[in-house]
Amino acid sequence: MIRLIVKIFLAYWLAAGLVIVAVNIRPHQHMHIPELTDALYASLDHDALLALQSYRAHGCTSDFGQADPSTSLIGLAKADGTILCGNFALRAMQSAVTSAAHSGRIAVSSYRDFQVVAFPMPEDKSLVFLLLSRYRSPLQFYGTLPGNITFEVSLVVTVVMALLVALPIKRLRAMAHEIGLGNLDARVSNGFLTKYVPFLGAGDDLDGLAIDFNFMAGRIEALVNAQRLLLRDVSHELRSPLARANLALELAKAKSCESACAYLDRIELETGKLNDLISQLMDLSYMEMINGLAHPEEFALSLIVLDLLPDLQFEAAAKGCHVVATVAQACRARGDRNLLHRALENVARNAIRYTPSGGSVTIRLDAEERSGAKQAVLKVSDSGPGVPEGELHAIVKPFYRVDQSRQAGSGGFGIGLAIADRTIQLHNGELRVSNGSRGGLVVEMRIPAIALEA
Repeated sequence: MIRLIVKIFLAYWLAAGLVIVAVNIRPHQHMHIPELTDALYASLDHDALLALQSYRAHGCTSDFGQADPSTSLIGLAKADGTILCGNFALRAMQSAVTSAAHSGRIAVSSYRDFQVVAFPMPEDKSLVFLLLSRYRSPLQFYGTLPGNITFEVSLVVTVVMALLVALPIKRLRAMAHEIGLGNLDARVSNGFLTKYVPFLGAGDDLDGLAIDFNFMAGRIEALVNAQRLLLRDVSHELRSPLARANLALELAKAKSCESACAYLDRIELETGKLNDLISQLMDLSYMEMINGLAHPEEFALSLIVLDLLPDLQFEAAAKGCHVVATVAQACRARGDRNLLHRALENVARNAIRYTPSGGSVTIRLDAEERSGAKQAVLKVSDSGPGVPEGELHAIVKPFYRVDQSRQAGSGGFGIGLAIADRTIQLHNGELRVSNGSRGGLVVEMRIPAIALEA
């Protein structure tokens, strides 16, 4: 918001500067004094009278008019422009003298370093009183410069303008960020003016933008909730006919000949995959519907790793690879142990799936401290082909798979990482995906740790 205030301030003074330059493209032909009031004219009249009396009494003396020569000079001239008193060597000012004498009004001539004011004598129309004022700054040649009060007022005005624009935009950005994080119920609240001074704040474009944003957010929330509900209902409804199909399949295998058993086994394999897909869909739908953990508890993360290790090693052995688990720093966390168990299992199985024969999968549990907060770090690395850099951000989305994983027999539905990512979010953590320095994919899951174990 500070940058916006500075931009508005600079834009204001850029526009003001252009106006000043346009208006003052020619030297000012008026006195460079804040206001020409009646007191100023009275002062000129008084000084002119004193100068006339001094001239009549003593002539043009060296201290004529008692002026300060460093800042100003005074003198007298005839109506035809002839200088009687004063050190006025410029002939060009004769035009100002003659103009003042003929018009009976003040005439001004501006020069590079000073300005001359010609004031016709009220007592003697044949004489003109001259006042030479030197500029304090060469820029005064073009007029009076803005003072400190002008800058202060403009600063206050620009700050108020920036706040009126920046605060609604800041609220919009905050709610857009919340929606981006998955909080679809986030809405933009009304500002101070809209709440307490509705005839000033309501109805403008920024207020309309907030209303449109809330309408858009409501529509997105409704569509996403409808999609989640449809996914959950369809998954639930598919389980019953699938269970009956499995039962019928078992009965058919018991009464079929050996030639038909191979086809029935194939059907059983495919229905098993379908059952796994439905289970994962229901898990994902459940996790997207909840906004927090129902019954969080404290547990040791090392126990999750140790519980999973035998099953993971068995699956890895079937592929000709192996799994290595390391607990560099045991720690405890608070949350849903079953959800974290399932998240780590999904990530590890995904790593085994893409690890070639003879390769290895590494699971490492560690703890770090960042900004005074302890974090548990679960890192799963494989020795597979990795993922193109441009697709790393997308592989945590449901059903997203890179092109290489779409080959027949690769397995996986692109849901496991999405479930793991949602699980880590529910634990106020972060899931990061990157390619390892030696190849393979690295999935790093970070969640708050409440204690470290010796």
